[in-house]
Amino acid sequence: MRFGIPFTRPFTSPFGAPFPGSRRQTPTDYVAKYSAFNPNDFSLVTGNSVNIWDDRSAQTFGSELVTNGGFDTDSDWNTGTGWTISGGVADYDGTSGTSFLQQTVTWNNGVTYQIIINVDYNEGTGINTVFFGDGNAVSSVHLGIGENIITGVKAGSTNVLTITGRSGENLRINSISLKEVLTGANNLTQGTSENQPSLIQNTNPALNKVEFDANDFLPGLPLQAGDFTYVFKGLNYDNTGVTRFFTESNSLAEGFYFQQNSGGQWVCKDDAGSYHVLTTSILKYSQLVLKKEGAVLSLHGDGALVGNFSGDVTGDTFSMLRLGNSTASINGSLQGLEVFDRALSDQEIKSYGGA
Repeated sequence: MRFGIPFTRPFTSPFGAPFPGSRRQTPTDYVAKYSAFNPNDFSLVTGNSVNIWDDRSAQTFGSELVTNGGFDTDSDWNTGTGWTISGGVADYDGTSGTSFLQQTVTWNNGVTYQIIINVDYNEGTGINTVFFGDGNAVSSVHLGIGENIITGVKAGSTNVLTITGRSGENLRINSISLKEVLTGANNLTQGTSENQPSLIQNTNPALNKVEFDANDFLPGLPLQAGDFTYVFKGLNYDNTGVTRFFTESNSLAEGFYFQQNSGGQWVCKDDAGSYHVLTTSILKYSQLVLKKEGAVLSLHGDGALVGNFSGDVTGDTFSMLRLGNSTASINGSLQGLEVFDRALSDQEIKSYGGA
């Protein structure tokens, strides 16, 4: 009788990810990783909702980008009608409708920045939209008294930073700071309290999950260019209607979604507005991988290839910057998401479990 070392298939969890100690190793060169298995990846707010979902616990920043951010002199800023700068503050009197406080900044598209706007008072209820470049709104809320911290990705054809004053407001800003986020940039942050997914913790951390209602989303995914791979882990979703997994930043435009019509369709939409049907499978998968490799856009479910888009996507770009959506969101749960700025091999995809 011959004796040898028996082959042991790596143990996998019911959610597709190998258990700790498994021989199957998943890639570690991701540009962002979001996980429900470690509660330290989450900062919780009232109601156990997700505020920040990121395994990079600390952020570091570049140098100050605005000049005269303390409004020491009436210089460097372009002031619309109703704005005045004097004595260390910028005031808007609210008598001139929508009016802008602006500065041209040296910054780059596709890069994440953080602005801190310190407000002494803001009477009224107007929306003080903040733009990182022309037409690129990164925040559309009423600025509160004290420190307002806003993180967003620069876009647009100009380098103008804009803060909006509204009719009927009496707004005073005492300082503005703008810096590039160097590390910890890939935070997923909730938009409003009504649209926050919830972190559900279990006595067994392997069963932790983030629950998305039909209107929940998290913006802040890193911008990808060229080849990419997105790995969804421990996924449970509604496949009876339209399910939007990724949408574009600050809009409702689809990026990657499933729709239950024409027999079922998995679709990606590029930045030019073209729709790419990957497959018509209506099966549910606990692990999904969306990959762009050169001319090929493909979808893998539970480790196996589900389908490819039939055309060439070599020059296409996809801005999938928000997880979920304010309508037709995941309506289910997710245990993890990994983002790569390269195409994973078939073997690497299988390492997450499944086929």
